[in-house]
Amino acid sequence: MQLDLLGSTVTVAMVAGFVLLLIGVYPSKLRENSLNLVKHGIFSTVATAVALVSAFAVMIPVFSKIVGTTLVASFTQFPVMWLHAVFGAITIGSAVVMISIWVKAPIGELGCAKTWRLMKPTLAFWAATAVLGIFIYIYGLR
Repeated sequence: MQLDLLGSTVTVAMVAGFVLLLIGVYPSKLRENSLNLVKHGIFSTVATAVALVSAFAVMIPVFSKIVGTTLVASFTQFPVMWLHAVFGAITIGSAVVMISIWVKAPIGELGCAKTWRLMKPTLAFWAATAVLGIFIYIYGLR
């Protein structure tokens, strides 16, 4: 198990993003104050931005390098990495959709409320992605 600075930084950033997401969930339960909904949206946006930067700056290039030449074989050699990649894509895609809807609608209309059915599954996928990423990092499956 060899831990590197870049991997440690990405892991800490992803855990911090997930913690922000969890903090953002709490204000959403206090719906009587629109400021709490704004905090929820801001925390969710920052968490998604952290995930996007980490994915495009580090994770996708590393994944491409590992899988690039052995695409078919990599399904069996790196199933945890593939599962992490698929869950991550679902998570980021879902988060971007919800945040885009939230940003486009005025706060009074609560545009993101139209996607409330996506919020819990996205949180579950986010948690699974984080756990798989930490597993990949700790056990050196990269």
